[in-house]
Amino acid sequence: RPANLNDHRERRLTSTSLESALSSTYSWCGYGTSSCTCSFISMSMVGYTGTIPSALGDCTGMYYLDLSDNSLTGTIPESFSSLTSMQILYLQENALTGGVSPLSSCTSLEQLDLRDNQLNGTLDPLADLTSLTNLHVEGNFFTGEIPSEWCDDAPNQCQLLSSSYWFDDVAGETQRAYDV
Repeated sequence: RPANLNDHRERRLTSTSLESALSSTYSWCGYGTSSCTCSFISMSMVGYTGTIPSALGDCTGMYYLDLSDNSLTGTIPESFSSLTSMQILYLQENALTGGVSPLSSCTSLEQLDLRDNQLNGTLDPLADLTSLTNLHVEGNFFTGEIPSEWCDDAPNQCQLLSSSYWFDDVAGETQRAYDV
C-alpha cells in the first residue's frame, strides 16, 4: 500500500495508460519485476486505456485483481495462466477480445466477472475451475454449451433461470450463479 494514499489517487487520475498507472502505483510491491509480491490490485472505474499488461502474470501470489469499468482492449494475457492463487478477478465493462483459455489454470478462482466485453469462443476452458461460485459472462460473444462439468454434482438441478445458471451443490446448501 502506498505510504501516501493521496499521491496514489493523484497518480491514478493523471495517467490514462494502465501500464503506466500500474508501474507507478504498485512499484512498492515489485510490479513489473519477476519478483512481484502484489497480492491485491484494484484499478477500476478510472478510464484506463491500453491492453492488460502480461507483467501481471509475474504476480503469482495475487488473489484479487479488479480492472473493471475501464477502456481496456486486447486479450486476456497468456501469462494469467500463472495466477493460480487468484480468487477474485473482475474484468467487466472493458472492450476485451479473444477467449478465456488463459484463465484455465486459475484453479483458485471463486469469482470471475467478464461481462460486457467482446470475448468469444466457448466457456470450456473454465470447466475445471471447481472453486468457481460466481461467474458473469453476459454481454459477450460466447458460443457453445455450458460446460457439463458444472452440472455433474447435481445434474437434475442444473437449470436456466432468467439468463442465470443456478447450481445447487450435492448437499443443497449452497448455490452457484452463472450469468450468461
